[in-house]
This record gives sequence, C-alpha cells and structure tokens, in this order.
Amino acid sequence: MKNLSAASLKNLSDRLLYLMRYADSIGKTLATLTQKEIQDYILIVINKNVLATVNGRVAAYKVFYNYLHEEGLLKSDPSKRLKKIREPRKVKPVVSPEDFGKILSKISRKNFYGVRNFCMLLVTYDGMLRISELTGLRIEDVDLESRLIRVEGKGNKQRFVPISIKTARAIHSCLLRFRKKFDSQWLFPQKSPLNISCPLRNLLFALNFSGNTKRFRKLCIP
Repeated sequence: MKNLSAASLKNLSDRLLYLMRYADSIGKTLATLTQKEIQDYILIVINKNVLATVNGRVAAYKVFYNYLHEEGLLKSDPSKRLKKIREPRKVKPVVSPEDFGKILSKISRKNFYGVRNFCMLLVTYDGMLRISELTGLRIEDVDLESRLIRVEGKGNKQRFVPISIKTARAIHSCLLRFRKKFDSQWLFPQKSPLNISCPLRNLLFALNFSGNTKRFRKLCIP
C-alpha cells in the first residue's frame, strides 16, 4: 500500500467504505469480518453491479487485508480465497483513418492552440496515450530523429511509443513556430494543468479511451 498513488488510495478508500457499511449492518468491523461474511457481501455486489465493479472491489479488499496480515494486525487474511470473476473480452471498435482525417481537416492551424491541438490528436492516435500522459509530456521527452516519445504512465512507469513521420513533422513545425513565444518545458503548454477545452477533451476520450466510433463521428462531423 505504500507504493500506491493518491488516486489508487482514494479508490481503495471508496471501496472499503462500502464494505465498512456492510460490516456495520451485521454488527461487525472491517477487522472482524470473516471469510464467509466477505464472500456473502461480494455475492450481494455481484447481483447489483457490473463485473468491473465487482472485480475492482475484490482487488481492493485483497490489497487491504493482505496488508493488515503482513503487518501483523490480523492473524489470517480473510480475503485470501477471493478471486476475480473472469470478464469476457470484447474487441473495441477502432476509429477509422477516414474519421480521424475528417477531424484533423477541421482544425485551423493559423494560431498556436490550433497547431497544438492538431499535434495532440496526432500523438494520441499514434501512441494511444492517456490524457494525463499526453499533457505531461515535456519537450525533452521527444526524439524527433528516432520518432520516439518517452511517456511516464501509471506508477511512474516509463515507456517509449513510436510516432509517425507526419506527427514528427507536425511537432517539429509547432516547435519552430511557437517555441520562443511559449517559453515552457511542456510539449503542449496550457494555461493550467489539464486545462483542455471540453471539445478537445471529448475528442481525446472518444478517440482513445471509449472505443466509441459513433460518438467520435458525432463529435468530428458537423
């Protein structure tokens, strides 16, 4: 638990709160719940929630109780036999090059923000970056010659993602035109962290995270 990020700790806290309420309803505490009682609660969750929610809570409870057991606060781990439910894998539809080309053609590149947004979409499309990863890129993370971008993801884990020639050229052009005007270490400077306009944020989500091609077309095509 010591290595968990702030976001992960919040998720863990939220999920433990549900279990705490259940424990209170049967006259127990988190520390006194038995294996069977936790399993009974998971069955209740299964009947009321999607599998992703169920598995998220199972994972949280296993982390929590394993920590208490390793620290000597519990004699045994009541979550030891809890297992995630296997979810059927579904292939998400992808955004076609045609749809992507349509939105790119609508972006005006006469000013910095238009050029920046154009580059952000290209990088997202090439590397499938999360929004937080995209907005956290620094100029020093980009190697235009090798066409590689160093990305820092969840848990401060770094990886390199390739970009196309078109994307590399767009970034190079952006830096040549606007680097002096915006004296910043960030590749995509903004007024404040994650201060992306709603239309652009929606497009990034539709492009990268939701897999919803219908939503993407709706956002892209007037």
